[in-house]
Amino acid sequence: MRETFHKKVHSRVSRLPGKRTGGFTLLELLLVLVIIGVAAALVAPTIVAGLEGLKAKSAVRTLKAGLNDARMRAVRNRAVHYAVYTGGVLAISDRKGIVREIALPSGGVEAGKSEAAFYPTGASTPSEFVVQYGEAAYRLVLDGSGRLQAETSGE
Repeated sequence: MRETFHKKVHSRVSRLPGKRTGGFTLLELLLVLVIIGVAAALVAPTIVAGLEGLKAKSAVRTLKAGLNDARMRAVRNRAVHYAVYTGGVLAISDRKGIVREIALPSGGVEAGKSEAAFYPTGASTPSEFVVQYGEAAYRLVLDGSGRLQAETSGE
């Protein structure tokens, strides 16, 4: 009895004029795709800028760690160590040659050559290192005492 009632109701609903039985028209699907495309085009630059900022922060952390490593090597070995940054690689060397090379994340803007000397006392030559990825730019300032300060660069 229950099945008969269900069949009768279902057959009446499907036969009502102007009623669709389900699904979407091609026009509705295209409209949704256009809306998704416009939203993606508006959001994409923000996502790209965010990724550039993350790469720049990662490069700053890597560069700071490398410069601190050069300072510690100078103190530990009681010898002057040099840090030379060329935009993509930080090379740490002593008087015998390159001790270590540290690669930064790819995609950075070449910012010229920066270098610093670290002395056995922990002091250093004052230097400035610039890291830039797209719009995101940072300056690492090394004072004469060997301390590092990271600041955003307003260009």
